[in-house]
Amino acid sequence: MKAEVFYRPLGGGIEFGETGETAVRREIREEIGAELVNIRPLGALENIFTYKGGPGHEIILLFEADLLDAAIYQVEQFEGLEANGDALFVTWKPLVDFRGGDRLYPEGLLPLLDANR
Repeated sequence: MKAEVFYRPLGGGIEFGETGETAVRREIREEIGAELVNIRPLGALENIFTYKGGPGHEIILLFEADLLDAAIYQVEQFEGLEANGDALFVTWKPLVDFRGGDRLYPEGLLPLLDANR
């Protein structure tokens, strides 16, 4: 297993009966206790990967949104909570960092974000 530092957007899975927008609202509320406004769909990505030695496959619905409490953006790094109770470390990073070498997953996310700017 390779030790790699990488970044991914906040979010998680869609529960049965949820829309993508409902799921992203719930996930952000659960992970960092924040509410979203101005939610806009960006697109979808398919990601086939290996994580912790096991295969993974996911279809990702991507949304762009604003946090209702803009003060959260001023906190450079803080701790949230994964669904399983593990700590989740949140860091706000400018997109330029990912053009300079920092790893952003899923693959294809950076070009999608660039295309929507």
